[in-house]
Amino acid sequence: MPNEPQLEFILACKDLEAPGRHRKLSTAVQISVIQPGEESVTRYSSTETVEGTRDPLFLTGVIFPSEYPIFEETTIKLAMYDVKDPSFCCLQESQYYTGEE
Repeated sequence: MPNEPQLEFILACKDLEAPGRHRKLSTAVQISVIQPGEESVTRYSSTETVEGTRDPLFLTGVIFPSEYPIFEETTIKLAMYDVKDPSFCCLQESQYYTGEE
């Protein structure tokens, strides 16, 4: 079917680190794309913010429609951060995935 998504992420996390002992997280995930032959990162989408838990379940999935150019060499970057302190990344490192045709 031509309108089916080519790629879809449903996101959930467990046991995230908080920036301080007495502060609750306000977590979101930013999705960026690096296309083959390009060095720049393009922000694609982000999830809603989930408040007050170290185990967020994001109700907003991320869909790449079938017409979006995803190639085997495409890199998708997922970066989780605290929206109240964007410099604080809830993950030790960003996660990268390569697309498949």
